[in-house]
Amino acid sequence: MWVADHCADSTVQIAHSMNVEVMEHLAPGVFQSKGRAMKWATKEILSSSDYDAICYFDADSLAHTDYLEEINNHINAGEKVIQGRQLAKNKQDGWLPKILAVGHLLSNIFFQSPKYALGFSGTLHGKGMCFSADTAREFHWDELCLTEDIEMQMRLIVNGVRITWSESAIIYDEEPINLSQYIKRAVRWTRGSLDTARKHLAGLFRVALLKRDIKALEGALYCSNVYRFSVATLMVFLIYYTRDSFNLIIWFYHILPGTEFAIKILAFVPLILYPLVVLISEKAEFNMLVAYFLQPVLGIFRIPVFIAGAFRTRAEWGITEHQSSVGIDDIVR
Repeated sequence: MWVADHCADSTVQIAHSMNVEVMEHLAPGVFQSKGRAMKWATKEILSSSDYDAICYFDADSLAHTDYLEEINNHINAGEKVIQGRQLAKNKQDGWLPKILAVGHLLSNIFFQSPKYALGFSGTLHGKGMCFSADTAREFHWDELCLTEDIEMQMRLIVNGVRITWSESAIIYDEEPINLSQYIKRAVRWTRGSLDTARKHLAGLFRVALLKRDIKALEGALYCSNVYRFSVATLMVFLIYYTRDSFNLIIWFYHILPGTEFAIKILAFVPLILYPLVVLISEKAEFNMLVAYFLQPVLGIFRIPVFIAGAFRTRAEWGITEHQSSVGIDDIVR
């Protein structure tokens, strides 16, 4: 089913020509958001049909040919919420998509897979998600949050629902090809993440402490990540303010033999090991390794993006343009 949310172009006509069911969401005068459209469509679908589960994709998403089969296995196993492994579909469209594609590879290998294996909850990505029908009826999408996936993720964790991370259910996402679109998306994500943290952070820590729930603790730390620049700024100020005072860490650094060499090894070895592991395990091209070392370039924008996100209005969703013509047959052969 194709959800056409306030479409002003030829999307509806094209979708009809492809013989798919089109649901037109029109709500003039109200805040237009992905979350509102998803909430409306979910309610309509589940109230009129007897489905076991519902999957969500962005219009630019591509699902691996085995995606639904893998998701079906999870649903049959009794799992309530499943997130598929996300990869970039248009990494050949420029250096920016390549850099972001490397980020997905690193996240899947060094973050998503290990943390799920340790018993934590998976991370929702906004596409390639599957909810059992009962879970979708119980937990409605937030209409106002600019990052409805993160908000839903934290709400599920607070309520004791563990998100399954499926490495075998693969979803391909289109990455921005220019900096203006990347920054626009990052600013929206920052505003939504700040709102989510304000809404759920206290509840996550409360559940973690009272119920001794490690999933809630990890969720709280993940949710707190949006404040990292504020914390870093505070640390810089404190270091400067106490520069003439005794510092135990610096004292150990100076008196322990080999400390400087050890710190250099701990700092630089991951820069070599990370891309090598990714290249070996994912059989990535050499230019992806080069793209990995270009990631710090995007770091230049993180502070201004955080500031812009903190002051961004919530009155507008902000659509990300998509132009890639890559099809699933171009990826899966």
